[in-house]
Amino acid sequence: MSATQTLTWGERQQQFYDTRPHAHLRYSPGSLYAKHLVERLLHTAHIQPGSRVLEVGCGAGRFTLPLLQHMRGVLTAFDLSETLLGHLRRHLAEGSPPPGSVCEMVSGDIHRLESIFGPDRFDAVIGFFFLHHMADLRAVVRQMRLVLRPSGRMVFVEPNRRNPLFALQVLCCPDMSWSQERGMFTLGRRKIRAAFCAEGMRMPMIETFGWFPPQVLERWPGMLSLQRRIERLAVCRPILPFRLISSTPEDT
Repeated sequence: MSATQTLTWGERQQQFYDTRPHAHLRYSPGSLYAKHLVERLLHTAHIQPGSRVLEVGCGAGRFTLPLLQHMRGVLTAFDLSETLLGHLRRHLAEGSPPPGSVCEMVSGDIHRLESIFGPDRFDAVIGFFFLHHMADLRAVVRQMRLVLRPSGRMVFVEPNRRNPLFALQVLCCPDMSWSQERGMFTLGRRKIRAAFCAEGMRMPMIETFGWFPPQVLERWPGMLSLQRRIERLAVCRPILPFRLISSTPEDT
């Protein structure tokens, strides 16, 4: 058995994200793509001013910094990799959050959320392209449920495995690997719903959106209006590239 095979899931994740540049995950000021995904998530999350929000798997802040521009409350940016959080710290040091927004950064294991934060801490738990990396989705949902307040909400943006461009991205991007991204192609609706419902969450709502890759939107911002029209076409919905997943605790 190789040394890589004997590593725990957390160690493999940390090694992967600490040893590659991951240019596709970096924060880009003024990114229309990131802004669009953040706005779609926030519209569903119903985050009120003064809320406490946990962003799991924040990485280097590709979506964290746009989040701070659009919400008024305390955002806790959580990630396993201290290296990636270091990049986020540098971005924050280059410019302060708008009035009413506060960003806290915490490094730790997603499987220990309750011991790190305590129960019923957050009004919302959110994440971008995070769930498909989890080896034990149900265990992770359990931890997120424990730190979520009874009136809170979970909302996530995930890749849609039916969209063929994600397979092409993994094949062509040197910072991605099939071993790390295979969850992108195995995380179906049934698995998502089973994990959430088993851990005291309501049947999650799952809707698809998007169409153009970031390279197109960043170069031609006007394509966003065309994308909205495509999203309304029933024939396109099964293969739209992103899934918006939202759920609330059963006891609300």
